[in-house]
Amino acid sequence: MAAMDGAFQKLNASILELPSSSPSKTLVLIDGPRVPPKLKDQNESSFDDNVPFAVLPVVKGDSKCFSIAAASIIAKVSRDRIMYSMHKKWPKYQFARHKGYPTALHVQAIRQHGFV
Repeated sequence: MAAMDGAFQKLNASILELPSSSPSKTLVLIDGPRVPPKLKDQNESSFDDNVPFAVLPVVKGDSKCFSIAAASIIAKVSRDRIMYSMHKKWPKYQFARHKGYPTALHVQAIRQHGFV
């Protein structure tokens, strides 16, 4: 659950940085069933004159919405590039193989070498 809390904190921060001066309202699509707690007040999927965006959670969004699917691919490719660069810096952790997922290999590397 801590990982989800961290993801929600990043999502909150990213959404709250959206420009408020956009000429039209912004719809924020979230891949999943939950809206981060700080954004629940945004009146899910409806626009408010005081808030420059509405939030809409989409269950299995990457299979229903091209925008979510594209964002998912971009995020995964970006994460993989980061993990490959981490692999070059700390090869004994084999980040290029598990990409940071808590696989048996990843857990074993942490147990053997400690945290980075």
